[in-house]
Amino acid sequence: MNKKITRAEFEALKQLAFKRHWRWPAVFSTNSKGELWPWVCNGRTPELERKDVRGLSRVLDEIASAYTAVREEGGRIFIKNDCVAWKNQTLKEQVLFVWEFDGPNPLETQPENREEMIRRIRANRLRKRASGPRG
Repeated sequence: MNKKITRAEFEALKQLAFKRHWRWPAVFSTNSKGELWPWVCNGRTPELERKDVRGLSRVLDEIASAYTAVREEGGRIFIKNDCVAWKNQTLKEQVLFVWEFDGPNPLETQPENREEMIRRIRANRLRKRASGPRG
């Protein structure tokens, strides 16, 4: 299932995260009581460390609701660059949503600009070599 989202909404999701992981820009936990909090530790998060973020992002609230509809007891929700996933009992990732971004990705280099970027990088390297070692 695709989930339409703007780049600004995606960036806002990442800002709500407490910790970052190299594979996931943001990770959240939810439970059957409807609580929703950023991932802060491995294993079960102590209740005193849970900072409720429900209501701060419409997109995150929709994701949490869809997740608890699939897995009533809740668990971890992994926000990835291309999708939203969760892990089943065998720790295999299951995709909940695939992102469908509204508008172009400003982080991707357009093909016509890519050649120009490569040319500039090579020119800078040649200039540095020609100027000799720094000392």
